[in-house]
Amino acid sequence: MGIFGSLFGKKKVTQEEEPSITINEVNAVHEIYKRVFHEEMKNVEGISESDKADILCIINGCEGGFPNLGGYHKRVYESYFKGKSWTWTWYEKWAERFAEFGRYPTGFFVKQVLTKDFVYDLLTVAEYKNALTNKGIAFTSKHKKQDLIELVKQNLKIEDLPLIAQRLSEHSEKEKYELYSILMRTINFRSNHIHTSIRCAKAGIKNVKLMQTHDDHKVFSDMAIKENPRAIPPLYPCDLTWLKPEINF
Repeated sequence: MGIFGSLFGKKKVTQEEEPSITINEVNAVHEIYKRVFHEEMKNVEGISESDKADILCIINGCEGGFPNLGGYHKRVYESYFKGKSWTWTWYEKWAERFAEFGRYPTGFFVKQVLTKDFVYDLLTVAEYKNALTNKGIAFTSKHKKQDLIELVKQNLKIEDLPLIAQRLSEHSEKEKYELYSILMRTINFRSNHIHTSIRCAKAGIKNVKLMQTHDDHKVFSDMAIKENPRAIPPLYPCDLTWLKPEINF
């Protein structure tokens, strides 16, 4: 099956063409990773092309290369993603699609909707008591958190609570780190799946079946396959679909 060519917009390749990659088996998977990295990083806005090139160099220079996530994961995030405004458009597309569908796959990362209740819940009881005390607003030991929040809403402006802005910033960074982690795993997993398909082709295995980790994921996988019949797992962000070679005796 012409999986390798489909990812990079080439013509559908045959089983005989796929093994013609002119790199040895040891380096093949790393070459695949480089191509998948470039393709998926096109969907990441807010990170410069030079930074993307530097990131790939760091990954390639890590002992063991891209499979060793622990060797580069934190370093890359701290140096190139943390504190920056960036968007992964492939994730945003699927998050919007699933929201319209009315359901999300099990394990899909959903961003927090910043409602007033969520924002006010970011501070602790002690922090609210301190804010009220600083403004000379009375309360008793019987006041619970929701009571304190009501006092704050009645007597203070959100600008009077600088800790709110700090907590929102921390929350935003936490979400960005989660998305970054999903992005890196997507590139990692897809590279491995393409390598698996090529090895199967070399071994004469013509059929590779998509397997679901969760029974309820099929409807979501079908959505992705309908859009792109030659899609390669992960079919959407957080997807755990895997390839199972089918050997006919």
